[in-house]
Amino acid sequence: MGNAAFTMVMLMVLVASGGRWPLTALWHATLNAIGSAFLFTMVTGPDDARLGYLLAAAYAVVAVVRYFVVRSRHPKAGRITL
Repeated sequence: MGNAAFTMVMLMVLVASGGRWPLTALWHATLNAIGSAFLFTMVTGPDDARLGYLLAAAYAVVAVVRYFVVRSRHPKAGRITL
């Protein structure tokens, strides 16, 4: 769930930036650097798993909220017409 939600958040950043991938890559690299060098080194064992679940839930909430905000502003966004 965490990887899928993170991918959705990254895709939304990419689309919101007008397809400029350096912004998305920079954001991804920053999150990796902060997470691996700071957050995940502070916890071990069961707390590490809980932090992973918390991070996955946060990404899922951000992805769902952003999806509904975009849908409410652009009702026809993402619909495929044949």
